Amino acid sequence: MRRDPGVQMGAEMIFDIRQTKTGFDMEWQARVGDQDMVFIRAPFSRDCFLAEIQAKDYSQRLVFDPSDLSFGNKLKDRLSFRLYEDEKYIGHLVGNTRKERKGLFAAYPYYEYQYREALLSGYEVGFGRKGLYLCVYEGQEQIAVVEKKLSVTDFKDEYICYLLESRQYRKVIPFVIYYDTIQYGDVMERAVHSKKKDALNTIQKDLIAKFDRSFIPRVLEQDGIRPGSLKEEHKGCNNE
Repeated sequence: MRRDPGVQMGAEMIFDIRQTKTGFDMEWQARVGDQDMVFIRAPFSRDCFLAEIQAKDYSQRLVFDPSDLSFGNKLKDRLSFRLYEDEKYIGHLVGNTRKERKGLFAAYPYYEYQYREALLSGYEVGFGRKGLYLCVYEGQEQIAVVEKKLSVTDFKDEYICYLLESRQYRKVIPFVIYYDTIQYGDVMERAVHSKKKDALNTIQKDLIAKFDRSFIPRVLEQDGIRPGSLKEEHKGCNNE
């Protein structure tokens, strides 16, 4: 039974994505404060991955099927996750590597994301126990920072999404589901009261530079802090 995806997103610039179900089927909920915004469900399949993203006014599907050669038979084509909105193909997501200068550790991984005519990039930047972030750029402009909660209970990951412009949320939600699936997709993992901590220490200077320390404070200044949100738990984290 499909759940009511709840309210549309208005002028909000901060929202949470929490995984609510693990095991064979996986589910996530995007919420603004205490209001449901988008519901995501990925039924178990041995052949492919399909995440159904359902909002009040639109629907998306994030699909990974390595046997589908209709977009090409290169390795990059076969590793790509494809995004559809209201049944129309609108883009893809795939891991890639970038090198902007010579030297040891100069190359670094990133996520390539084509969304309609826009080309986005995602950079995972970690500061050990102080924070783990996915920095999202559209061209040279940073449009979002996604903060991952380091403490994980029962394999259910949680994220806080910070946006300067609320209209970007349709792009960001599939990105987070893709990132969570390939990095922390504990398929068929079940647990009761289990806990773990995720930590990553980024060493590449070019990659660390993708994290703009002023971005989250700017979003918080515009949006404010409301009780009951994940962002309240992390408002003291400055990664210094």
